[in-house]
Amino acid sequence: MRNTRILSYLGLILILLNLTVQPSAAQEDAYHTWLRGQLSDDYGVTGGSWVFADNEADKMARCSITSGVQRQVLTVGDQPFTQASRFTTRDRANPWERNVKCYTQQAIAKGDVLLLIVWIRSLGAEWGHGKVEYVFEQIESPYSKSMLKSILPSEKWQQWLVPFEAVMDHPKGEARFMVNMGFQAQEIELGGLALLNYGRAYTMENLPRSIFDRDYEGRDENAPWRTEAETRIEQLRKAALQVRVVDADGNPVEGAEVTVRMRRHAFGFGTAVAASKMLGTSPDDAMYRKKIEDVTGQGRTFSTAVLENALKWPTWENPHWPGTKEEVVGVVSWLKERGMTVRGHNLIWPTWQYMPEDVEENKESPAFLRGRIEAHILEEAGYPGLKGEISEWDVINEPVHCRDLAGVFAGEPGTTTGEEIYAEWFKLTARADPNTRLFVNEYSILSSSGMDLAAQDRLEDLIRIIEDNGGRVDGIGMQSHMTYPLTPPERVYDILETFSAPGKEIAITEYDACGVEETIAADYMRDFLTVVFSHPSVTGFLMWGFWDGAHWKEDAPLFRKDWTLKPSGQAFFDLVFDAWWTDTEGRADEQGELMVSGFLGEYVITARSGGLSAQKIGTLTRGGSTFELILKETETGVLEEKQSLPDRFALERNYPNPFNLQTTIRYALPREADVKLEVYDVLGRRVALLMEGKKQAGWHRTFFCADGLSNGMYLCRLQAGMFAQGDKMVLLK
Repeated sequence: MRNTRILSYLGLILILLNLTVQPSAAQEDAYHTWLRGQLSDDYGVTGGSWVFADNEADKMARCSITSGVQRQVLTVGDQPFTQASRFTTRDRANPWERNVKCYTQQAIAKGDVLLLIVWIRSLGAEWGHGKVEYVFEQIESPYSKSMLKSILPSEKWQQWLVPFEAVMDHPKGEARFMVNMGFQAQEIELGGLALLNYGRAYTMENLPRSIFDRDYEGRDENAPWRTEAETRIEQLRKAALQVRVVDADGNPVEGAEVTVRMRRHAFGFGTAVAASKMLGTSPDDAMYRKKIEDVTGQGRTFSTAVLENALKWPTWENPHWPGTKEEVVGVVSWLKERGMTVRGHNLIWPTWQYMPEDVEENKESPAFLRGRIEAHILEEAGYPGLKGEISEWDVINEPVHCRDLAGVFAGEPGTTTGEEIYAEWFKLTARADPNTRLFVNEYSILSSSGMDLAAQDRLEDLIRIIEDNGGRVDGIGMQSHMTYPLTPPERVYDILETFSAPGKEIAITEYDACGVEETIAADYMRDFLTVVFSHPSVTGFLMWGFWDGAHWKEDAPLFRKDWTLKPSGQAFFDLVFDAWWTDTEGRADEQGELMVSGFLGEYVITARSGGLSAQKIGTLTRGGSTFELILKETETGVLEEKQSLPDRFALERNYPNPFNLQTTIRYALPREADVKLEVYDVLGRRVALLMEGKKQAGWHRTFFCADGLSNGMYLCRLQAGMFAQGDKMVLLK
């Protein structure tokens, strides 16, 4: 009898557990039963528990809307579900300010795998296409999100299946699903909402996923926008390069062999650079530096760079961050010595999360904050080695979305919204470094399918506020973290047109395409690059990292973690270093001239005739450039690029580095100088004097043999007149 009761209790417990994990079909309405059948028949997925109600009526009753959204409940007769809601917004706002939300009715554990099911269609929108955002998040700060997905609804009903994994524990009622729709005035219909929790029974890869958003308009190779873009590129990015070859008496040399080799683009094709990798000693760090110097492996590389984190305010003041201020300045110098311009990112990121702790601690004191900000801008923008070396500063980063400081200064003397204070930061930066260009940097302008109209409006308003209060805004940085659904190229061009109207420069500052399938990512790299390169106001295209091993989402555009080239990397190479690269040769005509249509940038031009040669390095500018080469006799009859006089003092990084016993050190002297080249250990003791005395202008090379020295880091230091530079070397025997 006792054993029988125990078995009965166990049976009851199992029944209750089964009801908790898999509600019986008898509890479900017809639509939810249909869903289970669809998932089982079409995808082989069974089980799961309903996170919301298991019938349409209760579920729709529990969904609420924000102000600014009108809702009409509809009966549907031609779909598996029977109820839908029509939502209407009449204005633009932040996406989350106009939404419908539904709260969870059961607990969710961190790591649970869930499947969102929702039907949606667009009835009309301000910009032609509807645009919404699916979000699953906790209901209070910091609103940790397990799922965030942008959707462009079709005019016809589409069933969206979106798997995701819970990033944290959510007690019952403490998480919510939202459909954000504040991007524009629009009308959408939503029905068939359901959310199934499978716990750990499935992985995300095992669950079905809708792919309506994978393609983008304008991807077709015969799309009309391509011809227009290519025509603009020919007109904007190329000019006439004239070579005139003469002998020592100034007579033209007919038939002289002329080669025109491009060295670097005038347009800012570049990448974010991690200071930790620039200063590190691992094999990957060495490869990282090598790729920055020669990204193609054929002597071609970037024309611009930005330090990813090292110049941000908290990092700049943090003595424990990889790289001291002087080492960071050294990285800037290293990049510039290799012909790259360097952007400064950023002076002020006006949210407590990205400012030093004492700023938030004193948020009740506008006077303290004003003084603290002023001191920081003047110190960093005016810092020796940065002042005059940073081509453009992001004076303020993401002001459309980050408003903590504006809130502090709102209502202070001279301000209404608090955003008027931004003009002071632009004035301070111009005072600290009169030669740098001043930028606002923002996200969700070109991304978000190009449909975040509220963010675009706000950015235009902020620029006007800054300029009305005496600040000078030279350019706009558009971050361009692209995700599905990808912004069509023609829409990208339209947005660029809108923001270029006042005559501002535009820089693409943080491009990547995270989570985009590789083939589509390659096509989008090709198309996005083409359309931005074709716009006259765009001056640069910077990726937010180029290698998966040093990328914020481990999904960089060029290289995988093992340094193999991605399809999008090949697309970048094909355009930047092939289709848009000028590398040609020919013979001078009877006037000793050769005319080339070349892409704007820096060139090495060589002429030869018989045993005479000449070479010149120069820049092809938009109005066209003429280069005169005077042939003269040389020892070999051949001139190499490195034989040309350098235009600056420089100590190149030793090669190889790390090295085993011996390494090569190169340095450049633009004029004759007294030179001292030394090697020190980490304790500051000199371990070698490689050169001391007067050296002629030119490129010089010496060898350092570390025989008798132990493994570790050493410093090579060059002193040439008033110029001094040091660089780290790593000995690994």
